[in-house]
Amino acid sequence: MEKYRTLRTGLWATIGAGLLAGYGLSAAVNQAIATPQAKSASKRKRITTKKPRAKSAATPKPFNGNVRVSPIPLTEGSNVIYTVNKDGELEWHKHIMKVGMVTVPGTKVRKRGIVHTMTPPRQIGIGWASGMRQVHPGGQKTIYGITDAGALRWFRHDGYQTGIFNWAQDTVVGKNWQSFRKVIGMDSGVLYGWSPNGELRWYKNINYTNGQGRDMDWAAHVVGKHWNFQDIFGGGNGVLYAVTEDGKLMWYRHRNYLNAVRVLEDVPQTWQLSWDGPKQVGTGWDQFINIFSPGNGEIYAIKPTGELMYYQHIGWRNGATIWGEHAVVAKGWADYATTFARIKTDDPMP
Repeated sequence: MEKYRTLRTGLWATIGAGLLAGYGLSAAVNQAIATPQAKSASKRKRITTKKPRAKSAATPKPFNGNVRVSPIPLTEGSNVIYTVNKDGELEWHKHIMKVGMVTVPGTKVRKRGIVHTMTPPRQIGIGWASGMRQVHPGGQKTIYGITDAGALRWFRHDGYQTGIFNWAQDTVVGKNWQSFRKVIGMDSGVLYGWSPNGELRWYKNINYTNGQGRDMDWAAHVVGKHWNFQDIFGGGNGVLYAVTEDGKLMWYRHRNYLNAVRVLEDVPQTWQLSWDGPKQVGTGWDQFINIFSPGNGEIYAIKPTGELMYYQHIGWRNGATIWGEHAVVAKGWADYATTFARIKTDDPMP
């Protein structure tokens, strides 16, 4: 029987033995729609985007050395990131972006840009590495944890804005989730179960904001086959990114992700009516040990050396190969057992 204990009123943590699964696994690419080329021995370890078509001399083509960028207005904002360290402590971080003066890399030139700040971590839980196979966001304040026994547990961090101990009481909202290679969090209570055989299953918890209802109160459908990638992560609003074995970053959009229909392999129309993509939007993404997104085209990636990279995919809505800035926003992140961002794409309008 699973054991849980409270840290403070309303905060529950799993106690037992566990392992985070689903990251860094390998699989042969056999995609139904677009099969990538074989991996080259001379693979380039850098992030790039697909080479743009020729443009007129009057068209701005800024290039920062890694990705083609778009001259867009500077935007301030913040993202909440959760980590689980090897001791099982759940930590809260906030990445803050503000307009200020920055130095152009490799020069002494100063210009207006985005200043990135990462707040010191705050411990908001214990026991999250033992007995918990995977932990993922579910939209707004919701966090899902999958236990070794396959129970899907619902958590709600009401203190997410400032990183305080303020949790709703957790509850079991699903069973038999241990067989998935990885569970992919989306917004609005939507989760995707990615099986070792490449099958992609869609689930929606209609009670994701309050954890009420029975553990079978889920809508479920098979929405994809042959998703044989190195990794898949959610980008909010039905956007999924997949990393191929040779490092290509592929973009997909599940159009009816809020009310999905079953995709039949022998009826191509069901795929065509349900999905946009695939579109290749980058290369070199197989170098990272973990990639995750809070939505809106913002992507975080952790290098084996511990740097936490921030990327801005401007073309996230339609799969265009247009990227904004990238930056190193933290160091020493390689040893975390789990890392994910709070998905914000279903936040209520202010």
